[in-house]
Amino acid sequence: MRKKDLFKFIGVILMFFLGGSIIVEFLQGFGINTDKFDAKDLNYLECLLELIYALGVYLIYRRYFRADYKEVKNGFKKYGDLILKYFAIFLAIKIASSVITSIVGLIIGVQIGESENQNAIVSLTSSAPLMMLISTAILAPIVEEGIFRLSLRKVINNKYIFIILSGLIFGFMHIFPTDLSMSVALTYSIVYVTMGVYLAYVYVETDNIWVPIAVHALNNLISMIAIIMIS
Repeated sequence: MRKKDLFKFIGVILMFFLGGSIIVEFLQGFGINTDKFDAKDLNYLECLLELIYALGVYLIYRRYFRADYKEVKNGFKKYGDLILKYFAIFLAIKIASSVITSIVGLIIGVQIGESENQNAIVSLTSSAPLMMLISTAILAPIVEEGIFRLSLRKVINNKYIFIILSGLIFGFMHIFPTDLSMSVALTYSIVYVTMGVYLAYVYVETDNIWVPIAVHALNNLISMIAIIMIS
């Protein structure tokens, strides 16, 4: 691990977790009170934040993004088949982890419904579906895979430690902070941690960041289409 890679990782982590607060403070400094934003305004703000994060991650790791894209472009058929294969496995794992989550919920005596993260997505989608579609299905996969897969991999050489740690960080950041009890929150995190572990495994296996990005994007796209159709 190089110090340069560690500093980059710290930088993108701080950007991801603190960037929103900084931008909100910046807007309020110009007299824009985000506390009075309605759902549609919040949706546009969310999309703006994701765009800033995506540009930031891409610029910091542009050498890897470009090199991996070139590989995908030159081997389009090969990578297309890989993405479809890994996505099919992803869906199977997602369903299995959802079943496990429900079983754990029964054991601890909690009825498992939608997570707070999922409820927030549904709420925002109803106000501005196109913005939420762009944010969730295009920008978020680039940001999250760029940070929790590409960036983290540069500072962790051991692939097993990387896969586990990547999955845990990815899963917990989708749940915490929360007002739920610890047992309920950890139960909800099973699905997200499992997805994070699998996406990290996909990155290790392919050594191309666009593969987990594509798998992540397909999952979010299908989820968003389902939400829009139901709303």
